[in-house]
Amino acid sequence: MVLAGALAGLAACGPRGGIQLDIDATKDPGATEVRVYVGSEDGLGTSIAGEGLLPSMSHDGKYWPLTFHAAEDVKLSGSDTVTVGFEAGDGVEKLTIVVVGLTGGVQTSVARKLRAPLRTDAFEIWKLTLEPAGTDVEVKTGKAVAWWGTEPGESTCVQAVDRSDPLQNVFIGIPDDKDCDGYEANTREECDDTWHNADAVPSQATLSCLEPQKVTDPLASLPADVCMFGAFDCTDGKGEGRIECSHAPPFCAPQGLCSQCAGATPEDRFACALQLDPLQAPVLSARCKIQVDRLATPPRLCDQELVVAPPPGSFMVQTSCAGPALFHLPDRDASWSSTAEIGNVSLAFSPGGTLSACDVRIIPKEIAGRSFDRGEFPGHGLVSVDIDPGAGVVLPVTFELIDVTACQPDANCTLSQLTANETVGKCARFAPDEP
Repeated sequence: MVLAGALAGLAACGPRGGIQLDIDATKDPGATEVRVYVGSEDGLGTSIAGEGLLPSMSHDGKYWPLTFHAAEDVKLSGSDTVTVGFEAGDGVEKLTIVVVGLTGGVQTSVARKLRAPLRTDAFEIWKLTLEPAGTDVEVKTGKAVAWWGTEPGESTCVQAVDRSDPLQNVFIGIPDDKDCDGYEANTREECDDTWHNADAVPSQATLSCLEPQKVTDPLASLPADVCMFGAFDCTDGKGEGRIECSHAPPFCAPQGLCSQCAGATPEDRFACALQLDPLQAPVLSARCKIQVDRLATPPRLCDQELVVAPPPGSFMVQTSCAGPALFHLPDRDASWSSTAEIGNVSLAFSPGGTLSACDVRIIPKEIAGRSFDRGEFPGHGLVSVDIDPGAGVVLPVTFELIDVTACQPDANCTLSQLTANETVGKCARFAPDEP
C-alpha cells in the first residue's frame, strides 16, 4: 500500500486501482492534523487491553493486522477536508480504516470504515467524517480513541471505540504482536498477546492449556481422573513463567477432550481442543440450533435466546455463577470473549446466574447490512462459565442453522455424548490433588 496524497497522483501509477480518502474535519474545528491507520481483510474477534489497561469485556471487538500507518501526520487547518490516497495491491481485498484527528498532539476525534472492498480496476472516493472523541476507551457511551506502542508515547497500535455500534472496539496493530508490546505471539516471551506488557495470574479469560489431572472426593477419599483447562502464571518478557499449566482455579472439561487431544504439551492440547469438531468426535458437547425464518423475504434469523446448561452433577449445593460466560473460536489467535461472530451472525454470551441452573445464555443476531453466510455453519468453539466457589466448566459447543416456518422465542441447546464414566461433574466439585 502506498500513501499517495491525491487522486491525480494515484492515477499516474497505472490501472491497479485504489481509493481516495476524503476526511471531513468540520466537526472537530480545532484539529490540526490527522493520523491514518489501515488494516486488511475481515478482522479477528478478540479483546485487547492496551497500554496501562487491564483485560475486560469493555475491550471486546475485532483486530486487523496493520497494513499501512501514516508515519507522518497529515496537516490540516480549521475545517479543511484532507485527502489521502491508497493504491490497491499485495493481494489485499478489504480495508478497515481508522482516522484520528489531533489537536495539539492529543486525540480529539475519530472516524472508522470497516471491511470495505478495495477495487483493483478503478479508483473510488470514500468519505469519512471525524466525530468528537475522548481518550478513555473504557467509556460506557460515546466515542473514544487511544494508541500505544512498544515504548511509552509510541502510536503503533490504535483502538477506536464507538459504543453505539455493535462492533464497539476496532483494533489495528502489528501482525504477530497484536498488543504492540514488542513480544511476538506464540513465543515464550509473550505471556498474553491480547494484553500489553501482561502480568497475569490464571483466570477464566486467560485459559490457554489443557491436561489430565486427578481429583479426590474429600468425603469418600476416592481419586478420579479428570480433564482440566488451565492458564499460565506469567509476565511478558519472562519466559520461565510459562512452564507450568496452573489449575487454580480449576476449569473442568469433558473427559473426551483429553482423550482426543493427547498432544505433547498443554498448549498443543489446548490448540487441539479448539479445533476439534464436536460433531465428529466422541466428546460431551452442547449442540445449539439457531432458527431461521424461511418464510421471510429474504430469510432472517428469528428473535431467540439459546441456553446451554452445564452437565448434570457439575455443581454443589448453594452454587451460583460467579463471573462471565466466555466463548473462544477455533482460531488460536482469537481470545476468550463475551461476543463472537460466525458466518456474519453475532453471538452474545452471558451467565444465567440462577442457583439451580448456572447456565449460559446466548443471543444470536444478524449483523446489520450483512447477510448471514450459511457456508460457515455448523460452526463451533468452546464456551466457559465461572462457578462459585472457585471452579468453572468448559464445554465444546456447536451452532447450526435450522429453517422454521414459525419462530420459537427460546430454545435449550442439547448435550450429547453424556456417558456413565464422564467425570466433568466430579472435577467441578472437587479441587485437583496436590502434585
